Amino acid sequence: MARSISGRVVLEVSPELKRRLHSRLAAEGRTLKDWFLEQASTYLSRSAPVQLPLSLSPAESPRPASGPPGGARADAERSARDPPARG
Repeated sequence: MARSISGRVVLEVSPELKRRLHSRLAAEGRTLKDWFLEQASTYLSRSAPVQLPLSLSPAESPRPASGPPGGARADAERSARDPPARG
């Protein structure tokens, strides 16, 4: 669809959808414009982008909820290559 700098929003919908939408909104005492503005406002307020850090130092990097960094597989590989220290 074409975009312009005017404040108008034009879209094509089926005649049946248009009829049903106008009918239901009229029963609620609302206009299509009112409904659209409410829906757009709600959508935009809940769709704010999530801010994520761009980089993390090793101390800041997230770790799994349980277990050491690298998980059980890393532990098994480490144990296989590094014998336990004897005291």
